[in-house]
Amino acid sequence: MIIFMSNQLIQKTMLRFSDGITIDTQGELRILTLTDGPYVVGEGVLIPVNTKDEGLRIIRERKLKKLLHD
Repeated sequence: MIIFMSNQLIQKTMLRFSDGITIDTQGELRILTLTDGPYVVGEGVLIPVNTKDEGLRIIRERKLKKLLHD
C-alpha cells in the first residue's frame, strides 16, 4: 500500500496470511516469534529462522553490511 500525505510518499509493507496473521515489515530489524517459530522482521523483509540466536546473528550481519555500504 502506498499513501500520499502532504507531499510525502509513505510506503507501508504489510504481509497478510490466510490464517489471519498480518505482519508489518517496516521499521528496525527485530525478532518476531509466531506459533510456527521465530522470524527476523523489519526493513521490508520477513526471514524465517530456526532459533532466536540465529535471528540475532542475521540482524548483526545485515547491520554490519549496511554500515560498510553507507
